[in-house]
Amino acid sequence: MGMGSLTVANSRSSPRIFNACVVVRVVVRAVAEAALVDEVDAGQAVPEVRAVQAGQAAVPRDPPKRATGRRDRAGPNNACCWLVIHHRENAGEDPLARERRPMHHAASPSLIALDWGTSSLRAYLMGRDGALLERRTQPWGIQHLPEGGFTAAFRGIAGDWRDRLPTLPVLAAGMVGSRHGWREVPYVDCPADPAAIAAGIVAFDGGCGTVHIVPGLMQGGELPDVMRGEETQIVGALAIEPELAAASLFVLPGTHCKWADIRTGRVVRFTTYITGELYAVLRDHSILGRPAKEAVVQPADAALAVADASFRRGLKTAYDSGPEGMAGRLFTTRSLFLNGDLPASQTLDYLSGLLIGEEIRSVIAGFHGRPCQPIVLLGDAGLCDRYHMALAEYGITSVRALAETGPSGLWQIASAARLLLEHAPG
Repeated sequence: MGMGSLTVANSRSSPRIFNACVVVRVVVRAVAEAALVDEVDAGQAVPEVRAVQAGQAAVPRDPPKRATGRRDRAGPNNACCWLVIHHRENAGEDPLARERRPMHHAASPSLIALDWGTSSLRAYLMGRDGALLERRTQPWGIQHLPEGGFTAAFRGIAGDWRDRLPTLPVLAAGMVGSRHGWREVPYVDCPADPAAIAAGIVAFDGGCGTVHIVPGLMQGGELPDVMRGEETQIVGALAIEPELAAASLFVLPGTHCKWADIRTGRVVRFTTYITGELYAVLRDHSILGRPAKEAVVQPADAALAVADASFRRGLKTAYDSGPEGMAGRLFTTRSLFLNGDLPASQTLDYLSGLLIGEEIRSVIAGFHGRPCQPIVLLGDAGLCDRYHMALAEYGITSVRALAETGPSGLWQIASAARLLLEHAPG
């Protein structure tokens, strides 16, 4: 059914809707001339501007964009997309029906990408040129799988995509490729660039079609180190900000924080600090975490200001420890509380400052007087904010953060592996 017949059909129900649809026809034509809409595939129904994801309320949204980790500026085209949706809903259309319509040729899906970690599973439906068309999240990490295991988890989060688009490649990264994952994938040795990572991909039949899994990285030597999942975030960040490829230091806070040295687009070396895991163990299984469990909850605004002050106090204590290190100062988390100098509700913020401060102090010591490279923070926004604050307290100000680089990394690795060329629908 063409746009003209659609407008006529709406005009029979309401002159107001007819006038709106006339405007919509002009808007859609202008958008098409701006190369935001491609020609409709032969035999497909009317393409729509997909500005609302399944299950979300109908509110103004940016159109699907590349997975760049940065928000595009709002502009007139955004308002045009909203206009189309707004008047269609006035005509009584089911908002979820938009998800069942064929997409534009330019937005045709070409990759099912999975970020599969220990505690969560994220799925991305990606279009040509890396456009992020849809995302879904489930608490189905490799340690929290639903009944039926990995295959059931995949079918639950992306089975309808696979049923509708059976030739689409599936690429997964993270702990799903570990010894306890869906299929163990050997590590790739450092130094490694996207091509080397892509060459290490392992494909297998997961009971739901072919699945490809990205390898992790291994740093050899007397004291080896490994990562899984972080390499994909790094690849995505380098695609988003190519100037970082020359020389930069990537920091990926988390349970096991990674500091990765990047040179000429390759991960040349990295170090793992288990700061997050140490914090969780001390909080949940030591005397240091006991006061916070009994603390009275403070108002949010007041608590945040005091928490930042206690966190900075912990940072300074770690910084001042000098060659002695932090080990002899961990117990001050309790002694300051017993002395009345540290509120129970702020003991964990102080402890966090001690641990993150010691991590950064260790990294700085490893520079041996050399200037610090530009630092890029990747990962959870709250954790990145804490590391940004900590780095500033230690005099490191050349710091930036990039959000959600994983989808871009999966796309780049799939492209390097030529999965898109082999499987993309015509």
